[in-house]
Formats: sequence, C-alpha cells, structure tokens
Amino acid sequence: MRHLEGAYALIFKSRHYPNELIACKRGSPLLLGVKELTEEDNRASFNDSKFLSSNGEPKELFLSSDASALVEHTKKVLVIEDGEVVHLKSFPGFRFSP
Repeated sequence: MRHLEGAYALIFKSRHYPNELIACKRGSPLLLGVKELTEEDNRASFNDSKFLSSNGEPKELFLSSDASALVEHTKKVLVIEDGEVVHLKSFPGFRFSP
C-alpha cells in the first residue's frame, strides 16, 4: 500500500487462495457490513469486540464503498480506516461467496 498513490479502495481475490479475500483503502470509503443469518432485527448497536468473533452462528459479510448499498442487508457496519487491511477467510459457519 505504501507504493500506491491517490485515493483508492481495493479488494483482492486470488485463485491461489480461493477461500480468502483482502481489502484495503486510502482516501476512499470502505465499509464492512456484518449480518448474522439468525438475527431477526438489524439493531444498530453492538459490541465490536465480539462483532466478528466466531460464535458458531453463520454470518454474511458485505464490503462496500457506499453505505446505502449495505442498508438493505444490515445496519451493523465497521468503517475501515486508511491503512487498515481486511483479511476475510472461510471458517466453520462462514461461507465465502464472491
């Protein structure tokens, strides 16, 4: 990321790592929405220390540069900050589907 110039939000997917995805950003918005498939309502408040922990419940994860694209799926959103890297990897209860 140090070698890139300008504003960007990037998502990388590789055939060498088919069950993984990497995302990063600088100067452009990038949001990670999380929805537990068992949740009945989309409450906006949450404890983010447990937000992404594996509790055995299946989850849907959404990456977007536009919050309005996430609203129909979930209101639980983490804002990715400049320089942060998101690494999503399949695990039990999480199905990766691009």
